[in-house]
Amino acid sequence: MKLLPLLSAAAMMLFFVMSCEGSGRVVVTLKYYKNPSHRTYEFKCCDAGLFGCSGGCEAYFKICVTKSASANTHSCNMGTTQTAVIGNRDDHRLNLRKEFAFTSLQEFVNLKMQVWDHDKILKDDLVETFFSSNKPWLPNHGHQKKTIRHKSRVVQLTLDLEVYCNKNYYGPHCTKQCVPGKTYTCGLLGEKVCRANWYGKSCTGECIPRDDWRGHYTCDKMGKKVCRSSYYGESCTRWCAPRDDPRDGHFNCDRQGNKICLPRWEGPSCKRCVKNWFGPGCSTHCVPQDSYELGHYKCSQSDGTKQCLPWWFGSDCKAHCIPHDDDDNGHYSCAREGNKTCHDGWHGENCTVFCIPQDDDIRGHYTCDEEGGKAPPSEGTGRAIVTLRRYTNPSHRLSNGKCCDHRFLNVGRCRPCDAYFKLCVSQAASGYSSNSCNIGRSQTGVVGDHDNHVLNIRRAFSFESFQGAITVGVEVWDKDKFTSNDYVGSPSITLWSVTPGLYLDPLKRSLTLKSRYVSMKLDLELYCDKDYYGPSCSVNCVPRDDSSGHYTCDNLGNKICLQRWEGPSCNRCESNWFGPRCSAICVPQDNDFQGHYKCSQSDGTKQCLPWWFGSDCKAHCIPHEDDDNGHYSCARDGKKTCHDGWHGENCTVFCIPQDDDIRGHYTCDEEGSKVCLNGYRSPDCMDCLLGWYGADCSLSCLANDTYGFQQGYIYCSDDGVKQCKKWWHGPECLQYCVPHDDNEHGHYTCEPRDGTLGSTVNGC
Repeated sequence: MKLLPLLSAAAMMLFFVMSCEGSGRVVVTLKYYKNPSHRTYEFKCCDAGLFGCSGGCEAYFKICVTKSASANTHSCNMGTTQTAVIGNRDDHRLNLRKEFAFTSLQEFVNLKMQVWDHDKILKDDLVETFFSSNKPWLPNHGHQKKTIRHKSRVVQLTLDLEVYCNKNYYGPHCTKQCVPGKTYTCGLLGEKVCRANWYGKSCTGECIPRDDWRGHYTCDKMGKKVCRSSYYGESCTRWCAPRDDPRDGHFNCDRQGNKICLPRWEGPSCKRCVKNWFGPGCSTHCVPQDSYELGHYKCSQSDGTKQCLPWWFGSDCKAHCIPHDDDDNGHYSCAREGNKTCHDGWHGENCTVFCIPQDDDIRGHYTCDEEGGKAPPSEGTGRAIVTLRRYTNPSHRLSNGKCCDHRFLNVGRCRPCDAYFKLCVSQAASGYSSNSCNIGRSQTGVVGDHDNHVLNIRRAFSFESFQGAITVGVEVWDKDKFTSNDYVGSPSITLWSVTPGLYLDPLKRSLTLKSRYVSMKLDLELYCDKDYYGPSCSVNCVPRDDSSGHYTCDNLGNKICLQRWEGPSCNRCESNWFGPRCSAICVPQDNDFQGHYKCSQSDGTKQCLPWWFGSDCKAHCIPHEDDDNGHYSCARDGKKTCHDGWHGENCTVFCIPQDDDIRGHYTCDEEGSKVCLNGYRSPDCMDCLLGWYGADCSLSCLANDTYGFQQGYIYCSDDGVKQCKKWWHGPECLQYCVPHDDNEHGHYTCEPRDGTLGSTVNGC
């Protein structure tokens, strides 16, 4: 076999690139080849001489590259190549490079390399066949390099196997295409790696984090601005920090940085309680009233307590009282509960009777009762009335037996006495008698000069407390004009164990008193004073039917309550009767059939038990002020009355109507949903409806829903004027026309009114 000419060192640096359209490359670079024995794989000489192998093999190489899921496949589906003969030396340092393109790398890259000895005359001889199975993975910038060394009894080989993705291709199979752009570079797996200040999956969102006057925000992975703490708005320039204190207000912040007042607060800084809520924490609910049923009051701005309207009093401001100081209406002030308090000296229900107690001989001697009546000072609690009816002294003699008078100068027959009487009424404990006149004394005038008189002399005697026995004594005297009066006699009588009668039904006795010469007939009436009762007339009882009581008095002075009144002073209505006159009947109930109520002590009206409402107190309602149960009070009929700003069946939805560009433009329906004002779009009612424009969304350029609008050929300016989009013309923007000035399309403009071709350009 003839040796090939020796290649120069420059020729040994063989660089061969195969054309391809793949997304990656496999590069095989032969670095070293040695065959010191100059033999083939059968151990035959490449070129035989007289004394063995005469020279080196004229070697060249066949390379087969296969991509496969198997390590043992060699279909050469990535290509084959054959090098030129590298020379007949058997020790070569080379840089022989071969490239193989692929479109999608599989799990294995299998390399098959054969070394051949070129023979010009005979067929070429196989020197060596070498296999290498490689499992590449390309995370490192889409490039992997491996040095492979092979040594057999004939050949030594060193080669580099490189696997890499083409430019702009990435991933373990080089199938991910990524072309770096202005806003991104490419990662190891072909993913877009956004450059500084660019975000999003395609790095199309520009966002520059700021914390200055232009804004206060960072950027999320999509390039959207993420406002820093307490900053809001599109550019995060609006500052809002939630507060719940008296100095700064009581509010949270919405997405735009607007203050959203906490429940029960309102105002620009949410420092003012909403209607009907009061107190430092707006925690006291109070609804001003001016009705007989609910009261007459306003609410204290400081703490929500009831402040009665003028002339109304009591805890519920239901007691009416107008103070007066005149004779027509009375003279009184009003107490805290609305009761009339008479001015000094004035008495009676309306304080119209004037009475000041006196005790002198000029003004009188009396006290004043509750009604202003004058009452004389008490001289006792009972009276004894003695009426002299008849007096006889037929002998006309004195107690000593002498004549009262003689007919003729103290001689002859006795003449009648000129009689007068001294009465003495005494009392003592029953079983005893007394002539102490401790009840009273009285003296009559002369009754005449005959000794058989029919009389009607009446004398009244007062006593303070009757002791049980009474003695009536009558001293009879003879009046003498010239000498001292003479004693005629003193008949007396004692009544034991006597009980005085009543004021209108006195105890009456007709009595006869006798002494030696005298006989007296008299009537005794014994009774308790008005309003006094009992054996001693010591029980006071004044029948009443007023605020002090409602009763009459029995014979012993016991109070007998009028119908429907009870109690020690009969000033309490009987069970189930109510009202000023106990004229209203009401039976308290606590059941679902008849209701749940007690009865008003003042007028007998039904007063529903806690959490029960309605005319019959059958409607159940428990007011709440919390997010779990709702925010409501209970109306008179038991229906829930949502507090201001709360809506829905249980008043759990908060909504306050707004009409400004910060909070929105809406009212609230019964369920608390926002109902946008005319021209504004849900859900926030911040933006105008499609086709509506202007300061209050009152302008529209889309009065008719035209085809041009549906297809998107029309838009509206900020002031509501209809505008055709670019290249669309005509009244409804349905004519498409693009002006040109070239030989391919023509030379013309477009008529704005209808889109027809207008004048030619440059006269063409």
